Formats: sequence, C-alpha cells, structure tokens
Amino acid sequence: MWSAVLVGTALLFVLMKNLDEVVKWTSVLGFFVALISLLLSLTPRAQRPAPGLTPQLDQAAEDLALSVRGQWREEERLRRLHDPFPLAVRWTAAEEAVADHWAGLSGRSATAATVNPDGRLEQVADVFRRIPSGRLVVLGKPGAGKTVLTLRLTLDLLRSRQPQDPVPAIFPLLSWHPGQQSLHTWMSERLATDYPALGAPAPSGSTWAWELVRAGRLLPVLDGLDEIAEPLRADAMRRLNAALDRDTPVVLTCRTDEYRDTVRAAGVFTAAAVVELQGLSLDDLEDYLPRTARRMPRQGTGAPTTKWQPALEYLREHPDRPAARTVMTVLSTPLMTSLARAAYSDTRADPLDLFDGRFADPAALEEHLLDAFVPATFSSPYSDSYSYQRAASDSSPGPAQLRCTPEQAQAWLGWLARHLVRLDTHDLAWWQMPRGVPRLTRGLWAGCLAGLVCGLVGHLAAGPAAGLAYGIAYGTTVAIAYGLGRQRGPAHVELRFRGTAMPFLRRFTVGLATGLVLGLGFDFQGGAMIVGQLAFGLAFGLHVWLNTPADAARVSSPSVALRQDRTATLAFGLSYAISLGFAYGASFFADDLAAGFAVPLALGLSFSPTYGIAGAAAGAVAGGIAYGRVGVPAYLVGGTVSGGVLLPPMHRLGFGVVLGLLFGLSVGLQSMMSRAWGSLVFSRMWLALHGHQPWRLMRFLADAHRRGVLRQAGGVYQFRHARLRDHLARSTGPRQARRHTRG
Repeated sequence: MWSAVLVGTALLFVLMKNLDEVVKWTSVLGFFVALISLLLSLTPRAQRPAPGLTPQLDQAAEDLALSVRGQWREEERLRRLHDPFPLAVRWTAAEEAVADHWAGLSGRSATAATVNPDGRLEQVADVFRRIPSGRLVVLGKPGAGKTVLTLRLTLDLLRSRQPQDPVPAIFPLLSWHPGQQSLHTWMSERLATDYPALGAPAPSGSTWAWELVRAGRLLPVLDGLDEIAEPLRADAMRRLNAALDRDTPVVLTCRTDEYRDTVRAAGVFTAAAVVELQGLSLDDLEDYLPRTARRMPRQGTGAPTTKWQPALEYLREHPDRPAARTVMTVLSTPLMTSLARAAYSDTRADPLDLFDGRFADPAALEEHLLDAFVPATFSSPYSDSYSYQRAASDSSPGPAQLRCTPEQAQAWLGWLARHLVRLDTHDLAWWQMPRGVPRLTRGLWAGCLAGLVCGLVGHLAAGPAAGLAYGIAYGTTVAIAYGLGRQRGPAHVELRFRGTAMPFLRRFTVGLATGLVLGLGFDFQGGAMIVGQLAFGLAFGLHVWLNTPADAARVSSPSVALRQDRTATLAFGLSYAISLGFAYGASFFADDLAAGFAVPLALGLSFSPTYGIAGAAAGAVAGGIAYGRVGVPAYLVGGTVSGGVLLPPMHRLGFGVVLGLLFGLSVGLQSMMSRAWGSLVFSRMWLALHGHQPWRLMRFLADAHRRGVLRQAGGVYQFRHARLRDHLARSTGPRQARRHTRG
C-alpha cells in the first residue's frame, strides 16, 4: 500500500514539474521494479513442513528443554531450595468430590490403591508416571509449596527425558483470559514471551512456539488456576477440558478452596489425579531450621545448638499455648518457613520474638514475616554465587557494584509491586516499565525534548522563526506518537536471509519509493537521486533484520534480551539518521525553482506545497514504521513542516552536512524512543528522578533476583510469591517510598 501511494505521489511530482521528465524517471523506476521482480522470482516460496515430526521441530524441542532445565535449575539454587536440603513437601489424594472417577484416569479399572498418588517431593516424578492419563492436579493452601513441587517435577522429568518426550514448560495462568484467547494460542504466545527464540517464524509461516504446541511436543504445567479472576474461573475449567485431548499430559495447580468452588460450578478436570499438599510438622521444622543457622558456642559440656533451639523447644513443650499454636500454624507452610529463615537465621534477630504478644493471630504473624523479608534479605551480604547472571550479561553487577539501603530496596520493590497490580500481572517485564509513567506525562516530556532538539536545528538552518516552527511541529509530533503509540517488545539483530527475502524486498521497495518522492519533490539531480533512493531502500529494508524476536540460544534472561534489543534499537535509529539526514542535508542544495509557488507565512517564513507534500509522504511512512498507526498522522505533520518551510540556499557544503547530521540525529533519537530499549531509557530517567526506581534499574532487579526476592521466568522477573507482591503493594505507599528513595 505504501509503495503505491508513494509511487503515485512521485508521478504527480513529475507531471507537475515537467512532462518531459516522465520518460526519464519512469525508466529509473522501471529499472528498480524490474530488479525487484527478478529477485522475487528467484526467491523460493516457503513450503509447509511435512506432516509429523521434522528435524527442525525436534531441534526446537531440544533447545527448549535445555533452556527450561537451565532456567529452573538456577532458580532452585537462587531460592536456596537445596540449602541445606529441600523442605519436606508431602501430599495425599484429595477428597473424591473434586476428582474424576479413578477409572477415568485410564479408561480401565483403576483405583486410588493401584495409582497410589501419595508421596514426597523427591518422589514427584515417579508418582506422576504412575498416573495412566498423565494428568495431575496439585492443591494446597497459599504458600503450601505448589510452585516448588511443579518446579521439582519439571526438572525431574527433564532429567530423564527421551528425545521424543514432550517438554515440560511452566505457564502461569494469571495471564490467560479464557474469553479472549484459546488455550493453545495463549500457550504459544506465552512460550514466545518466555523463550523469545520460539517467536521466530517457522517454515509454515507460524511461529516455532505454535508448531510445538500444535504438534503436542509440550507437557503444560499450568500454575495457578486460582489466579484467574473468580468470575472467569469456571469458564477456564470448561475451556481446559474442551481444548485438551484426553491423551495430553498436563499438570494443574490451584488453591484448595478455589478449586473446590470451581468444580462445583464447572465439573472436575477430566481424567486427572488430584492430590493435596500437607503442612509441615514440628519434626520437619526441627530437622530443617537449626541447619539454616550458625552454631552457637557450647554451654559447658552440652551439645552444640543454634538460635532456633529455644523456640523449637517452646513449641515442643507448650503446644497448646496460643502463641505456640499461632507459630505452628504459620510455619506449617514452606513459604512462611523460608521467610522465617530469612528473617531470623540470616540476621541477629531472636526467633523467640515470634512468641511475644504482638501477634494475636496467624495473619498478624504472617504480615510480620512478610514485612521482615525484604529488609533482612538486603541487610545480608551478597551471595558469592552469581556466575549465572555474570554469564548471562556483561552488565551484571558484582558484589560491590550496587549499593542501596534495605529501606530503599523496600520502597523500590513496593513501587514495582503496585505497578504489577495496576497491570494485573505477575510478570515484571522491563519493556513494560514505560507503562509506569502516565501517558500524558510521557508524551509531554518526550515532546518537549524533541521540540528543543529540532527547534535548534531549525534555528541554525534559517533563524529563530524556523526554529520555532520546527520546535512546535516536532514537539507536537513526538508528544502524540510517543504518548499514544504502541509498546514494542524486545528484538535483536539477526542477519538471517532464509525466510526474510520477501519482507526485505517489500521494505526495500517502500524505501525506494520514499527516496523517489523526496528526490522528485526537492529536484535532486543525477547521483543524489540514486543515492537517496538506495539510502532509503537499504535503511527501511534493514528493519526486517532489526525486528527478530530476542535470541534464547542460551538461557533467556532479562539482561540478555535488553542487551540484544539495545543493539537493534541503535541500528534502527542509525538507519533513520542516515536516510533522513541525507535527505534534509541535500534539500539545502535544491534548485529554488523546484519549490514552485510559495505561500508566505508569519515571521517572514515561506511554505512550498511541493516540498511540503514530499516531506509529508516521507514523514508518514517513517512514522508508521516506527510508531504504527498513530505515527502516520503525527509524523505527517512534522514532515510537512520540515519539508515545506523554505530554507535559505546553502553555499557551504560543510554547514549543510552538519545540519543534515543534526536533523538525522534528532529523528534517529525519536525513532529509538519507539523501541523497547529506547523507551526504557527515557522512562527510567523519569522514574529515577521521581524516586520510584534507582538509576541502575536492571542491576537492582538482578540483585533482587540473586537475593531470592524475585524469580526469573524466561525473559521476565516475578516476585517469588504472589503474597509477597500483594503485601508490598499494600504496605509501601507512595509517600513512604519517597521518604526512603533518597540517601
């Protein structure tokens, strides 16, 4: 469409200027069209893959398995699940009312005794393999260890996985909207988000993520049915049963009460064994907590002890006292036990404080542990095992590179928690951080910056009046485009010719036509016309290789995705700077007669409709590519002004080149703001100046991940538990955050 509009505009210019020129420029255009047609004829058409498994699909599954295994092994280490050993997570068969008939698990005679779903954490893979249908529902109260169990199951299945076995992959159900997306579409999109290389196009035209889902190469681990909004939960259960074949293995987790209500409304999850996690016992706590704290000096000839010994003895000797019952109720969940470890084992605090009169009920004690977690975690020294982050990104900080007080960390994490609650998600994606800045603020700030830079260019080119016109035009343009434009996800540069020839040639054609319009509009002569067309053609064509989904060849991480997108963003901005900078600089040397009639404006300025049309066409195309639909009318205005306002003839080549470079730089920076990294840089400045986040945001997030406050899920971070996110969102308000963010 763009090519047709631009070519039509070019022919209009030819007819307006000189009918004799039609033959000449038609031949020039015909040469490029013929060249493109030849290349298109030589480009092999993409063939759909043969039915069944293909080597490429097998390789995609193997790459995914490696990424999943590396990612979750690192999460186990960072969350200290094996330090000193995993907590004793146990489960038993759930009540029959929430489960399918045992015979339904295999279509044959089956009973709870023959399947025997009871077990412990280290047995989870064996228990899963005993289920004939390969379907398991894991229930438990908040913090009971459902996510830890699914993580362990995923890793155990990967450890024994054979080449054709499905790849277990964890999908957080909070991001699924049952009424808006089919299950398989959502799974493929989520897979491409967590493992961006799978978002690359497959030979069929769809993504590799979709091909893996379609071919049944995944074992979906659907985490958190309870996190879907209550009015949608029953519909979600019905859609799960409708979308999944009976022979599709799947794991589903949910809180017990919410699952019971869902089953009443929508029926059971078909052919699934249902187990319920049990609480930790006092024996479990006595076995675990002392091993997480330092030994205390011997008292006389007594055995070595730890700070936990008096508290555990109190629980053993006075089990019926209210304080003991409260503590035992709270510490019966692995989540609260791990929080107690952080608050007491890793600090100088005394665990006997758990029994004082401040905590009237379990809810009060849980709030205390949630309150203490972040300060305790950020008061302790860095872990000495940060090699994974170092390997994933050269920008990963070492122990001395990031310094903040526990109060600052609490305030920054509180803002992030509120940000996620506003977005109704658990995924802390760095490319979504600009949404933390109000659209109006974002647009006005960006517009003022762009207006100042472009106003300076106009002032240098033709005086204060032109500077004012440029500043107002481009300030308004960027304010609208950046404030209302689409948010891009991360991408990376990949010079991959297979499968990209057609998109490249389409973009190249649009670029040629854009250069042709500008060349005819400004009456470029000879080599300048050819160079201008090629500059625009190559600049726009190269964008095909700057929008490749981020690479997950190694374990995907937010830092890797950011670094890759930064490279793509800089290349994207450079392409705009070179092409539009060349056109602007060359316009100073255009023949005055080419402008046609000029309309006088205020402040001594004149406007050429011919030049204005040329600038408008180029601006609309460039704005549409950078910002989408919003960018078309926005940059049409900016292009009209920068193209149509007549500039004095330039007799000094060097000064024209400098102005072209300055204009190209300003437009390049504007285009970079439409990309994920460019938008992050801009919004991060605003967030840091207002005290919402540190200047080194990614280093802070990597630090919080290393300390176990955040967990990593593919290319995004998440709080280690939904309760921690919700608690921080409630307990750290904006006023408190501002008090602690400076220092």
